[in-house]
Amino acid sequence: MEQIEEAVRCALDPSSDRTVKAQYCDSVKTSAEGWQVCLKLFTNVPERIPEARMFALQVIDAMIVKAGIRGGENGASERLGAARKTLLDFVSTQYAGPKYQSEIPFLKNKLAHTITLLALASYPTQWSSFIRDMIAMTGLPSASGPLTDDSASAINMTAAKPSLVDFMLKVLGALDEEM
Repeated sequence: MEQIEEAVRCALDPSSDRTVKAQYCDSVKTSAEGWQVCLKLFTNVPERIPEARMFALQVIDAMIVKAGIRGGENGASERLGAARKTLLDFVSTQYAGPKYQSEIPFLKNKLAHTITLLALASYPTQWSSFIRDMIAMTGLPSASGPLTDDSASAINMTAAKPSLVDFMLKVLGALDEEM
């Protein structure tokens, strides 16, 4: 992880020889295990530099597109499932509290986009519960059947986690943009 972080830092530094570091970053993106290292880098506590975390999400996005959206290669469903579990665990534990407010907006937006790509690559065959999972993460009750005046007034909004509701809306917005 430290090598990736240093490579990203050097690749963005105009005074350094960026060629070697950029080649290293490209090799991480194309390697079979690069997405796993980047998944750990993004979810690491304490967190890494924002630029490295952004790069990590780009590597994860590349894996999702290759494994799911462009076609189901060997082990694709396992990779997508592992990424989904890790990222949703991160969101539900880290974004449920004050971390969400301090997170840099471009990282929240990029993570929402990454989860959207996971949904597009996995729904409905591997992640048929996408919408239910998003709603459950927020603390809002899951709805079944039509919403009526009686059922709407019975919703307990005190259980809702505002930061996770906001994040779910970012995911839905990114989903709308992708479709």
